[in-house]
Amino acid sequence: LLFAPLQFYRTGQHRHGDVHVYGGRSRFLTDAVLAHVQRVASVVAVGGEPSSPGRLEPRLDVGARLRDMW
Repeated sequence: LLFAPLQFYRTGQHRHGDVHVYGGRSRFLTDAVLAHVQRVASVVAVGGEPSSPGRLEPRLDVGARLRDMW
C-alpha cells in the first residue's frame, strides 16, 4: 500500500498560511510499475459529499484506545 500526498505545505509561513506545492509522480514509479498497481483517489465530489462514504469510516478509534489507557 503506497500513499502519495497531492499537496505539500511549505514551512515558515504565517500560521494561517495556505502556501503549498503539488507533488509529481516519483521517478521510481515508471509506467511498467504502475501497470501492476491499482490507483485509488480519496477525493470529495463537487457537491461536498465524499465519493465513497463507506470507505472513509475509521477502522481504528485511536481516541477511544487512548482514553482507555488513562
